[in-house]
Amino acid sequence: MTLKITFTDDEVAELFYWKERHPHPRVRKKMSVLYLKSGVTGSDAWSNIR
Repeated sequence: MTLKITFTDDEVAELFYWKERHPHPRVRKKMSVLYLKSGVTGSDAWSNIR
């Protein structure tokens, strides 16, 4: 059974922020996985950087 999680745009922005800035490396890794699982495309990820 696969768990399907839907993220709002605000939640994806929070994941993007914390995947780079959280003080603990394990949390950063988990945030990165969640960010990728949120279904962000390449163009969406690029717009978050700007």
